[in-house]
Amino acid sequence: MARNKRLKRVRKRQLAFFRVLFFVVVGAISFFYFLQSSFWELDTFLVKGNESVEREEILQLANIPYDLNIFKIDLQESEGRILVHPLIKKASLSRKLPRTVLIDVEERKPIIILPIEGCFYEADKEGVVIRDIATVSHSGLPLVTGLQLENVELGFQILNEDIRETCIVVEELPTEVLDMVAEIDLSQQGTIIFHTLDDILINFGGADRIKEKAVILKGIFESAELQREKLEYVDLSFVGPPVIKYKK
Repeated sequence: MARNKRLKRVRKRQLAFFRVLFFVVVGAISFFYFLQSSFWELDTFLVKGNESVEREEILQLANIPYDLNIFKIDLQESEGRILVHPLIKKASLSRKLPRTVLIDVEERKPIIILPIEGCFYEADKEGVVIRDIATVSHSGLPLVTGLQLENVELGFQILNEDIRETCIVVEELPTEVLDMVAEIDLSQQGTIIFHTLDDILINFGGADRIKEKAVILKGIFESAELQREKLEYVDLSFVGPPVIKYKK
């Protein structure tokens, strides 16, 4: 009798186990087929962070077809394709269940213009060439001259120490000072020369004491005691009071 009772208890436990296993397997299979169903087919793209690059261009680069199962999308591969665009610095893709993909991009911002082999190109603070432009007259960005740059393509980073220092200066200068600068001349080794919109030459020196120099320069331009229309030359390349020269 005791042996029969033990066998019955074992059979009940085994039956309970197989029942649980059955429901787990059925549930897993059902869930698998649910994930493959049309419920998860992509139907919406959200694009954020783009200003210069068109939404459709970003979607074309991502190359993700509509109606694709959202779990089958290779997000990392699509991010890499988007980053091929020279204007895009960062790209992040994420799934928004059940049927949406979010594409969040960070664009490169131009800060200087470079003349290269007869054409004009905008570059960002890292020296990355991001796009070509027809003319510099309406860009509002300073034109950097004095360097011989060749074989430069869109997306190419110019690893030049003079360009690096110039970008640091341009990034740190206050807008009210930078807006006065039309051209940045790098032809003289070790110093940065500004040419203002009203034809004043400024020897800025190197990428040191940028904020201090900017304050001095702003003060010179704003001073009522100075006749700006006669101002010809300002030298800020050394520590101490600036050298100021007037037209005769």
